[in-house]
Amino acid sequence: MTGQGTVSTYNLLVVITAALGSFTFGFTVNVTGPVLGMPSFYDYFGLDINETTSVIGGIPACYFGGGILGAALGAWTAERIGRRFTLLVGCIAGITGGVLIGSAVNVPMLLLGRLLSGLW
Repeated sequence: MTGQGTVSTYNLLVVITAALGSFTFGFTVNVTGPVLGMPSFYDYFGLDINETTSVIGGIPACYFGGGILGAALGAWTAERIGRRFTLLVGCIAGITGGVLIGSAVNVPMLLLGRLLSGLW
């Protein structure tokens, strides 16, 4: 290294923003654990005790499936349509997924929301 670098406010904000992105991933993964333990969750969706194992496995699986799909397609779409537009599409998918999760009235709607939020 030839010289001392200085840390600008912009660089610091970029690093903090990137770090917070990983926190949102961890939060989204872990927030479902306590919810899946609540009996009111199963009452709301009208689930029988026999259906709980597939729901418990499906909710995180859809999120991780969306993450795998987003990671696999991210570089390709960034090259094809540009990084900025790819990030915009990812943000829209994440927001749409969050809205679907928050307003889910049935399990397929919840799973679709998890899939879309995993893309981001």
